[in-house]
Amino acid sequence: MNAEWERANAVLDSHREGAAGLLRITGVASALATVIAPAAQTLCAQFPDMACRLDEHPDEDRISLLLSHQVDIAIVIATFDVSSTGSGLVEHDVLIEEPQDLLVPDHHALAGRETVRLPDTAQETWIQAGDPRDQHPVLLHAAAAAGFTPRVTHSAIDWTAVAALVAHDHGICLVPRQAPLPQGLPLRRVPLAGPTAPVRRLLACVRPGSRTQIAVARGLDALQDAALRAAP
Repeated sequence: MNAEWERANAVLDSHREGAAGLLRITGVASALATVIAPAAQTLCAQFPDMACRLDEHPDEDRISLLLSHQVDIAIVIATFDVSSTGSGLVEHDVLIEEPQDLLVPDHHALAGRETVRLPDTAQETWIQAGDPRDQHPVLLHAAAAAGFTPRVTHSAIDWTAVAALVAHDHGICLVPRQAPLPQGLPLRRVPLAGPTAPVRRLLACVRPGSRTQIAVARGLDALQDAALRAAP
C-alpha cells in the first residue's frame, strides 16, 4: 500500500509545473563529502526548480528517517545486521564498492609490504575505527571470514583521532580507501588482498515506489554520476 501511495505521488508530480521541489538526503559522513555534496551541487545547477537539504544525522537511524518520510534518500553503509536493506522495506542501489586498507604505524612489521592478507593480522591489537554502527561491522565480518576475532582495545569515530591512535602504537585498523587522513603522521596505508579482503558498500536507499518521483529520480541519477567520479 505504501509503495502504491509513493507511485501515485509520482503520477501527480508529472502533471504539476515545477514539481521537483525539495529533496532531502541523509548519509554517512564519507558519502556526504564525496558523493552527496557534489551531487546536490549538480542538481541545483541543472534544475532551478529544485532545492536540496543535506544532513548527516550521526546519532539517528537513517533508514528509520527514510521510512518515516523525514528524508527522501538515505545513503548508508551495507552491513550484515542491517536487515531492512534486504527485507523489502526499502529499495536500494549500490553507489560505491570501496576497498578497505590496513592502517599501521610506519615502523610496523607490515608497513613495508605491497599488500597484506587479513589472516596475517590475527594477533594484532585493533582500534574500533569510524562509526561503530557502520564501519566496525565491516571489520568483524571480514575477520570472521578470515578465521579470527579481532582484539579491540580502543575506539574513535573521527579519522584524525583514529590516525593519532595508530601513529602512537595503540593498534591498527581498517580504513576506507577514500577516508581522508591527516598529513604528517608516521603512518602507512597498506592495501588488503586475498579472498577475505573487506569491501565497504555504499547504498542509496529509497522507499518502495518513490524512485519515480521527479526529485527522487533526479537525485538518484546525480548520486550515481557523482559516485562514478568518486569511485576508488
